[in-house]
Amino acid sequence: MDLFNILDVTLYGLIILDFIYKYLRYHKDIRKLGKAKRYHPAFSKTKIIVYIVILALNLGYLGYRLYMISKGYLDFYKISVLLPIICFYILSDIIFDGIYYSNTGIYVKSNLILFGEVVKSYRHFNEKENGYGYTIYYQPRMSGEIELEFFIKNEKEAFELMNYIPFQNED
Repeated sequence: MDLFNILDVTLYGLIILDFIYKYLRYHKDIRKLGKAKRYHPAFSKTKIIVYIVILALNLGYLGYRLYMISKGYLDFYKISVLLPIICFYILSDIIFDGIYYSNTGIYVKSNLILFGEVVKSYRHFNEKENGYGYTIYYQPRMSGEIELEFFIKNEKEAFELMNYIPFQNED
């Protein structure tokens, strides 16, 4: 038995290790915000159903592969290597996506922005997308200036978040 024969199962193992690393780093940043709230754009019902079906298929396939490996059958369809990759994307979207915010800063796109580090911040309304685009320039300690852009839909759940972010209107 070599690594190629169990490549698909190995990818699941690597995904678990990567999630542990990301979660520890993510949790460390979120603790710096204090009591943070989370804003996550609402998923459509179709997206929820697709995510549930794909995750169920992944669990079923993983159980099947572990059973077959225990019986000594190591061959697998090469296309099945895509399943752990799709699973990784979906779990990342569910667990790590969203914006965390508090009185001291925000955490968006794996970036912790403390409001004391903000150099400039602009907000503009996008009528086509029905939401607000933010451009924040910030400078963490011992680092150069960083530009971050993100978009927030104009929906009821996002109003509290928008009140926390300091900005200047773009002309």
